[in-house]
Amino acid sequence: MITVDRNALNYARLFITLGSVVRLKILKFLYNKKEASVSEIVYELRVNLPLISRHLTILKNAHIVKYRREKNRVYYSIIDTKRERRMPVDLLKVLKPYFLALEKHNQRIKK
Repeated sequence: MITVDRNALNYARLFITLGSVVRLKILKFLYNKKEASVSEIVYELRVNLPLISRHLTILKNAHIVKYRREKNRVYYSIIDTKRERRMPVDLLKVLKPYFLALEKHNQRIKK
């Protein structure tokens, strides 16, 4: 019987969750905005609402994003995983270099 290290399993789940271009784009947008409504995310990513909702649910269930309601709007933001201690790593620390490199790449393309 193969024994599985709990940390290895947590990392595997994290990598599976981050293995979607749409979810990475959502996280990049939330990283830059700090918080955004679902309609803002739909507008920014140019993806239909049901697909965005599905990806946000996956991110929420993985304890990567949190939400709050304000009247009939729902706002999402990235959980401070270092404080929440629900992730095996500080997710923002891991994603920050990726997002910064992506920004530099996009700026070079626009020139």
